[in-house]
Amino acid sequence: MTLRRNTRYRIMREAGLVSMTVDGRHRRIRPRADDLSDRFPGLIEPILRCAPEL
Repeated sequence: MTLRRNTRYRIMREAGLVSMTVDGRHRRIRPRADDLSDRFPGLIEPILRCAPEL
């Protein structure tokens, strides 16, 4: 089953994994690192280290 990008972002947003803000015509999606670190200590740091810098 292949999910479209919008569907994936919606699922992650509803699960509380990311926050989304509207900036003109763009949507800025950021991980909720503080909340995730509180819920899952030690999980988010290795993931963010592996992510490419944008």
